[in-house]
Amino acid sequence: MRLFFYSLLVLPPLIDSVTVRTSYGQIEGFQHRIPNEQVVNVFLGIPFGKSDRFKKPTPILPWNGVLRARAFGPSCYNTFLLTQLQSRFSQLRAVDMPDLKAASEDCLSLNIVAPSLPNNNSRGYPVLFIVNGGTFELSGASLLGYDALSRNFVNKGIVSVTVNYRVGPLGYLSTEDRAFPGNYGLWDRQLALLFTREVIREFGGDPAEITVIGEGSVISAFSLSPHTNRLFKRAIALSGSMFSQLSIGANCKNDSDRLSVYFGCHSSDKCTPILEAPLDDLQRAVADIGFVKDRLDNLGGMRFLPRIDHDFFPESLDRLLHKAPPIPTITGVTQSESAMTNFYSLLQGDRRLVVPLGRQYSYSKADLVRLIRSLDDTILGQELLSFYANRRTKKKQDASFFLKLQAEMASDILFNVPIYYEASTKSLRHGWPVYLYMENFYPFPTSDLPINVTSYRNISPYIYGTFLGAPYMFSEEDRLYQKQILEGFTSFIKSGRPTVNGQQWLPITTENPDRYMSFDVQSRMATGFMKDAVDFWLGRIFRRRYRYKNLDLYFPSIVL
Repeated sequence: MRLFFYSLLVLPPLIDSVTVRTSYGQIEGFQHRIPNEQVVNVFLGIPFGKSDRFKKPTPILPWNGVLRARAFGPSCYNTFLLTQLQSRFSQLRAVDMPDLKAASEDCLSLNIVAPSLPNNNSRGYPVLFIVNGGTFELSGASLLGYDALSRNFVNKGIVSVTVNYRVGPLGYLSTEDRAFPGNYGLWDRQLALLFTREVIREFGGDPAEITVIGEGSVISAFSLSPHTNRLFKRAIALSGSMFSQLSIGANCKNDSDRLSVYFGCHSSDKCTPILEAPLDDLQRAVADIGFVKDRLDNLGGMRFLPRIDHDFFPESLDRLLHKAPPIPTITGVTQSESAMTNFYSLLQGDRRLVVPLGRQYSYSKADLVRLIRSLDDTILGQELLSFYANRRTKKKQDASFFLKLQAEMASDILFNVPIYYEASTKSLRHGWPVYLYMENFYPFPTSDLPINVTSYRNISPYIYGTFLGAPYMFSEEDRLYQKQILEGFTSFIKSGRPTVNGQQWLPITTENPDRYMSFDVQSRMATGFMKDAVDFWLGRIFRRRYRYKNLDLYFPSIVL
């Protein structure tokens, strides 16, 4: 079983300093010894840009003297969601997060962890560019630290880069015009990629061998935008797609106007107070109006999201999908991405997906039917009832059964269908090498929750060693599982041809459109990736989309 530690792990002592010379100036970091006695070079808090409120970032200027890069830079301001997380998860309340508490708007920095020995290959080591976070509301490179990255990647000959970038209203508030165009957080990461390509050779990395990895849909965004999709060679997208309603803002101006009214403006157009408000006041305003929409009619609802701005995204996502250059990509899902929303609400608005504690063991078909009818009373709602609530099965139809169906419905709409649509379109129509995975290892066998399935962010501790800054203690099975994930990812980062347990991880093809790597204690290739959901939504509903006037509420960006 996997357990939380309730304090940050004590890292091994620091040893000698190390200095590199870049086109921007000299940078002094330090050396860090990992358990196998290997030494890695660590550089923290390297500035790559300047961020003015509600504007694109500007590149950092060269500096004089030596930049001391021995401590993480301040986090970008993102305690809007962090506060909610810590209030609901006791494990996170006990974790001190000083770097997030000391947040700043002058926060655009990155961290580089690299092997101390030169690579035998004169071009340098491959590079892993990590954009951790989720829902465009949470980031903080300091949450990942550098010790686990040293052991999991740098120890294997991979340079690791982590990034701070703007999120929430500071990253995405928009008036949908030139005043506040939005997408600042995406531009931050684009600038970080450009900076990394420019300097990484001095740290032993190969700028032509960059793999980007991240949770949520930012990797999908990177692959679609012409401003980013030629800046890296490979991509690993963990549980996310820009084709999900969770990822794109449908009416950003209305949400921005609501925040502006809090500061006494009639709208967000030329709202001077919101430009000048202290960060604490901005946080209180977001807490007051809620960082999600008031009613989740279509299961999504974050208030501040990326938008089609005709700049970072110069065209619709569908058009960009058909124009993007092929990029070898790993992408996948957990067994039930939305399962934890059955029990934990991070939302301040509509909570219909959350089952109250007293109802979890008596949840019934009638409850599921009531939920679906409250979400959709059209002909499409009848289809949902037929497929999810009235499913014929020989399984015991108890509370656990119907809770799983509820989570399955939300997972299909928000994750599974958008992810498979994007992956299959890239691969089957445009020749991208795409490798699918599904996580099937559940790390809490003694859990007292009524359903035990892998859910959103399950993979994070196995890659980064932490969950939102809370370190994990791994069981023997955890270690076996982690070893297979890391083997698959590191082989892909180095060669573009992933292997797991020595077996080849095969991409999807026209002949095998649903094969995937089933990650477990004994991982294996399997077929039938989310077959029921794909057949129902992409094979049935979308082929008769003319019948369903509100289908765009569920999938606003999918075009078949």
